[in-house]
Amino acid sequence: MNWKLLEGEGYSTFEWNGKAKIISDKEFEHLEFLLSLTEKKRVTVAVPAGFGCSEKLKYLGFNKVKEREVYFRNLEDISGGASDSILSIIEDPEAETTLSCLTDILDDRQEAENIIESLTSEVAPDKYKIILVRVGGKAAGLYIPHIEPHTEDEGRLFFFGIMPYFRGCGYAAEIHKTALASLKSLNAKVYAGVTDSDNLPMKKVFERNRCTKSSSLEIYKR
Repeated sequence: MNWKLLEGEGYSTFEWNGKAKIISDKEFEHLEFLLSLTEKKRVTVAVPAGFGCSEKLKYLGFNKVKEREVYFRNLEDISGGASDSILSIIEDPEAETTLSCLTDILDDRQEAENIIESLTSEVAPDKYKIILVRVGGKAAGLYIPHIEPHTEDEGRLFFFGIMPYFRGCGYAAEIHKTALASLKSLNAKVYAGVTDSDNLPMKKVFERNRCTKSSSLEIYKR
């Protein structure tokens, strides 16, 4: 079947991973069976926009919460990292430093803890890194490059965020470029970036780093 499952403590995420341009009744029956095994969990379903899934997912108890956009980039010509810039890279900082930076970016300690919990639940330890970026000795951003589960060479960023006091200062695209370089060190060949459809600043970062929009997703929750 064509549903990709990502699981963590108390939640499950199903993503349509098929090549067909339509999700068949048989595939929805399989999804319904899988959902019966996750009754006590929070569940998210991600499907391509325009597939006409809303009524079937509504029948299964889901409501559409937002749309997201997917951008791709071949990583073959990515190089350099931060060697020629004012950015300094700290790979795998101490756990409390990571949590503190995430909390500052998100303004929510619990959400920061949830991200780390989800990361360690979904991604194997040798398939991700945590990277802190500093400017002039001051924390400017943090990102988590990883190889997408169930793939060999698709790189994604489990998290990408800029410190509040560095937002709007022109560093986001440069920091994102170092994140793309870090994916190559994990042997990723392509990058898939996903952001909410209304996140214009992030979409501009994608475009500045020559990422091309490939598709849109509808996100449903119950």
